Amino acid sequence: MPDCYLTLDQILKEELPHINGIVMYSMLMLPSNKKKRLPIYDRFLETKTSLHGALEQLTIKCRADIDDFENILLIDQALNLAPRKIRLT
Repeated sequence: MPDCYLTLDQILKEELPHINGIVMYSMLMLPSNKKKRLPIYDRFLETKTSLHGALEQLTIKCRADIDDFENILLIDQALNLAPRKIRLT
């Protein structure tokens, strides 16, 4: 189911205070909407846990780390808008 975060929501609410963090295959698994991502980052910071994007080899442990995640996500979104082919005529 696209854009379904039921498991993530449950972990953030119930399990996160009892574990060290979460490793995702890719940070692109996060919601594409920034307003939905920011509370997720805040929850990790509140619980002093970490969020890892394994494919990108990035981790959020403090507020400064969020910029790295966000920059890559913005680039990914921009690439999705870029043309796939360019006519050379």
